[in-house]
Amino acid sequence: MESKCIMENQKPQMNTLQVGEQFKVLEVIGVPNSDMPLHYCTSEAVLIIHVGRAILTMDNFEKEMKLGMSVIIPAKKEHSLKIIDSVKAYVVIARDATIEFAQ
Repeated sequence: MESKCIMENQKPQMNTLQVGEQFKVLEVIGVPNSDMPLHYCTSEAVLIIHVGRAILTMDNFEKEMKLGMSVIIPAKKEHSLKIIDSVKAYVVIARDATIEFAQ
């Protein structure tokens, strides 16, 4: 029981899947009740939900994201992601872009 609580409080895992000449693809995996804290990408980003459900918060606006949905997030636009159901998502960003977390 205690280990489940620890998992739920972790932030989702992010791994690089592919790197091309112009773009790279990141995989985001999160368990229910985990949060990707406030962050931004140095380039425009495309978020695609492959499995599960999450709430994207950007500009004090919340959008429920679920299977098959995608959204384009502008460069340097701070946002966060709250995982509702176990999520597997893909994020496409510029090859040299980075993800920066708010202080």
